[in-house]
Amino acid sequence: MALNDLLLTGKKPSAYGVRPPNAVPSPAPQRQPDSLGQFVAADKEEDAKMTTMRATQRLLAAAAGARLAYAALTRVQHGGEQAWTRTNHRGEPVTLLEGPAVTVAAAGAALAVPGLDARSRLALGLAAAGDGALGCYDDLAGGNDRHGFRGHLGALARGEVTTGAVKIAGIGAAALAPASCLTAVTRAAGRRAP
Repeated sequence: MALNDLLLTGKKPSAYGVRPPNAVPSPAPQRQPDSLGQFVAADKEEDAKMTTMRATQRLLAAAAGARLAYAALTRVQHGGEQAWTRTNHRGEPVTLLEGPAVTVAAAGAALAVPGLDARSRLALGLAAAGDGALGCYDDLAGGNDRHGFRGHLGALARGEVTTGAVKIAGIGAAALAPASCLTAVTRAAGRRAP
């Protein structure tokens, strides 16, 4: 700093470090990181903030998508309101439209997951859409006499195929198909599957 003052003013600063009144202040020195690790840590912290912000934005977009899908499905209701209404265990009417609305949002959110490549997002979206479609099939075509794994698998053991049994098998297939495609692609690329 003393050399800078000498060059700028042509006068030596006093022995106590006081600048002459007409001296131009030197710019504040930038703090240099002690190691490369501090740069990496700062980058990771900034990436984490951005990832959190993006994830929050995508979560809000998925919630808005579910709400919009629910509003659209409520207006349309193919088959009429009776087809989409059931009575719950307390005897209260409940709508089945929330399942398809959540499916639309889940599939849409899956397509926008941060940190995944496009093929993985597509596989996740297809799995979500397949699961939702099977759930909708079970809700609309299924009877009220069998419920849960025990009821559907018990009926299957007696030779009766229920919509719930189709849903159980279909959800497994809907999960395995994208997974096997990703595994085949990973192996074809010469990498080990994670």
